[in-house]
This record gives sequence, C-alpha cells and structure tokens, in this order.
Amino acid sequence: MFPFALLRLALLPVLLAAAPAMPPPAASTAPYDSIRPRPISNGSIVGFVHRAGTPLPYASVVVLEQRLGAMTDERGWFRISAVPPGVRRVKVQSIGCTPRTIDLAVQGGRAETLLVEVECFHGGGPPQAVPPRPEFTPSAAARARIGARCRVHTAYALVLDTVPKRIGLTIVPRAYPQAEARYFPNANVTADGGCDPADAGRAEVAFCVQCRRERGRWFAAAKRARH
Repeated sequence: MFPFALLRLALLPVLLAAAPAMPPPAASTAPYDSIRPRPISNGSIVGFVHRAGTPLPYASVVVLEQRLGAMTDERGWFRISAVPPGVRRVKVQSIGCTPRTIDLAVQGGRAETLLVEVECFHGGGPPQAVPPRPEFTPSAAARARIGARCRVHTAYALVLDTVPKRIGLTIVPRAYPQAEARYFPNANVTADGGCDPADAGRAEVAFCVQCRRERGRWFAAAKRARH
C-alpha cells in the first residue's frame, strides 16, 4: 500500500496541470448609471400666515413627517426649502391661535405658495393689507445651473432657491473656506449682496441639497470641537 500512496502523490501535480483552467467570471455589462438610484429634485414652500388680514409673526410652520419647518418673519412670510415632492401636510401654529393643518401638493424644482389664515384668541388689531412678498433678484446664471450635477456630490442635481443677501463682511471660522471648497461648494445658503445696505433683500441661487447637509454637519462638528 505504501508504494501506491507515493505514486498518487507523485502524479497529483501532473493531473492538476492537465486540468482545464476555469474561465474568469463574466464582468457585468450593465452601466453604472443604470443601477445607481437617481435623486428626485425637491421643491420649496413660500407662504404667508395672517389672522383676519393682519400678519402673524413668529408662527411655527412644520412639514409633518419630514422634519422640515420654519418660522414666519415680522411680516408673516416664511420659506421652507428641500421639501420632497408629493402631497405634504403643513401644520401652522402660534401661541393663542388655533393650529391649522393643510395638505399641499409640492412639485420638484418649484416653489409652492401657501396663504394661511388662523383664528387667534388674542387681539390682532384692525385688518391690514397683505404685505408684499420680500423682493428678490432673479438670477439668469443661477437658473442656467438648474439640473447640473454637483461636482462633489455627483448623484445630486442643483435646484433653485431664494436666499437672503449677505451684506458686508462675514466672519467665519479659519478652516471654513477650505472645507466649503472641498465638502459643500454648492451649499449657497446666502447670496453676495455687496456692501450697500440698500441692496439688502433676497436673491436666487442654485444649490445642492447634500451640500447643505454637509455644511450643517461641519458647523456642528466645529461647535463640538470648541467645547
């Protein structure tokens, strides 16, 4: 039995060399873009809250189940950005007023207008005319960028938003410019308004939703590092 065992061991390399090679697994021919989920462009809500025609400042406006919201300004206007398209439930409430919940259809890449009247138990003064919507500067350059891909977050397309103008110099952390260029170049939460206060107002910008999220995370991390 011993010589036969040695013979089998001696013939094993020869048998392995003579065996046909297994072909490599075929590479997938499906293009990457066909399997990567395509992001859906979000919309926004611009609205005015009043009681019998009188603007209601500092009212809370929340898009239910989306963790999105805003507070009305002193003229009763508010804006909520990055709202996913579809029928959304918007809740408006303020101290001394009866809350209201409204269903609003939101379309991607558009700003929906919402006028809400609430009933309040405290005096609101005589009815007033609805104040004009805060003026903003249309931007052909921003509109031309709508639909373009963010160079950092390439799965996201740029969408249009209306943001406050930035007047004068803005003090930011020393590391902010480098982080902005690297992680969130298209956050665009404000627009450059120069140095003249007369140019204050709002302006159109093209922004990336993921860039704004990364910007928020960066400021949160910077705040934790200071404490």
